[in-house]
Amino acid sequence: MKSTFAAALAASAALAAVAAPAQADALQQQIVAQAKALGPDAFAYTRTMTVQQTGQERRVQVDRFDPADTPRWTLASVNGAPPTAKEVDGHRKAVGRQPSPGYYRLAQWFGAPATRIAEEPGRVTFRFARLPKGTLDINGHDLSADTAAEAVVNTAGPVP
Repeated sequence: MKSTFAAALAASAALAAVAAPAQADALQQQIVAQAKALGPDAFAYTRTMTVQQTGQERRVQVDRFDPADTPRWTLASVNGAPPTAKEVDGHRKAVGRQPSPGYYRLAQWFGAPATRIAEEPGRVTFRFARLPKGTLDINGHDLSADTAAEAVVNTAGPVP
């Protein structure tokens, strides 16, 4: 009876290990903690976005975010030219509806279940089978559940 109980216990522990979702490992936990320590106003930056939609011309937009400025967002150029008043107005409305991009947003999804798919000197690659709800919103459509992601973490320096 004792060996049957031990075998059943071992089998249920093995089944629980297989059924349990992947948990954040120590490196993921470190990245999440670092991201949570920063807020949306931690950095000023310039971003370039290129959008290519079927049947439309490619659009390249450059904007700047500086938490010390008023306004904090500035549309710098559209397709290499100064923006029109209409483009500036549209940009102002669009950035007002979205969270500021930044490292702090990694905390939202980087602790989600993931698998290390590669590890080499100075690099670790994680694969996320899906992103948590609200992570990827494009034009008001939450695509998070339908989006897989891979993140390559540089571990060569003192801070990943």
